[in-house]
Amino acid sequence: MRWCGSSWGGSVTEWRDCTLGDFVSLQRGHDLAASQRVAGGVPVIGSGGITGWHNVAKATGPGIAIGRAANLGSPTLVETDFWPLNTTLYVTDFKGNDVRFTYYLFKSLDLTGFNSGSVQPMLNRNYIQHFPIRVPGANGQRAISNALGALDDKIAVNGRITEAALELARTLYMESSLRDGEQAELGELVELKYGKALREPDRRPGSVPVYGCTGQVGWHDSTLTAAAGAVVGRKGANAGWISWAPRPCWVIDTAFFVGVRKDYLSPEVAFLVLESAKLPGLVGDSAVPGLNREAAYRHSVRVPSKSVVQEISDRARPLMRRSAQAQDESRTLTNLRDTLLPQLMSGKLRVRAAEKIVEDAV
Repeated sequence: MRWCGSSWGGSVTEWRDCTLGDFVSLQRGHDLAASQRVAGGVPVIGSGGITGWHNVAKATGPGIAIGRAANLGSPTLVETDFWPLNTTLYVTDFKGNDVRFTYYLFKSLDLTGFNSGSVQPMLNRNYIQHFPIRVPGANGQRAISNALGALDDKIAVNGRITEAALELARTLYMESSLRDGEQAELGELVELKYGKALREPDRRPGSVPVYGCTGQVGWHDSTLTAAAGAVVGRKGANAGWISWAPRPCWVIDTAFFVGVRKDYLSPEVAFLVLESAKLPGLVGDSAVPGLNREAAYRHSVRVPSKSVVQEISDRARPLMRRSAQAQDESRTLTNLRDTLLPQLMSGKLRVRAAEKIVEDAV
């Protein structure tokens, strides 16, 4: 039986075979140059997610866009009305199927084999509509989307906790800098230490986080740093980007690990100093963008006076600790979701078993 519509409720364990084109209708996104966008609350969705904002929508939310010209088949779930760019395909008709289940379905599919581009990767809608899939009825779809959605909802809450805690720390720092601050060159305050190469095949299983220019990129079994501290992207698209390593870690050679030169500066305050310095603006424009360490050292920043740094440290430390805890929990939940996803979407794992695992996790 090939039918995939919603009038067939079906039990949680009943599945049907059909094609992607039977399940949903897809359409190519719409051109919208950055210069044509008008400030507004409508998210503009590209192949990798939100790329900007506009004041007009082309698609009704909740909806799904998938990468067409990059990140082939990778889905973005959008809760509100949105503008899907021409680098995406987006769902115009869910045909009564559960929206969030459809999102997880796309996450579980490998559509990269349908690349129809010669020079640039390109996902062809006409090719993938014949892709065979096996899906449950409406009841099963809701059960699966609820189980996986509970994990994603908790991850989203943790994201808000992380950002709120960091924003409080930033506000505290900025207010103190404006009130009691003084100018100093960055090189007087911190040292940017080079990371050390550690190729992914050379990483051994362990509990030590590995950081690069984009933040945490994996795990290893030994440390390069002795304490918590800031990590600064050194080269690549995220050069100048600041991340916080809440425990000893390994920093690879695409990043700097930050040490403090003044004994009254804590690692937490050094992180806030670097964030305020807006280092991405110092990145050189070359084939491989990079942050020049000497240029960063000469950059002038406004920092709180020595007399209030300890107070800032005492107040910022628990905020950043809470942020790190939320991030750690989200990584655990993400790993759990990614483990359950293929098992649920293939029907190999019963939903009730997954619900018990999720309940224990959240």
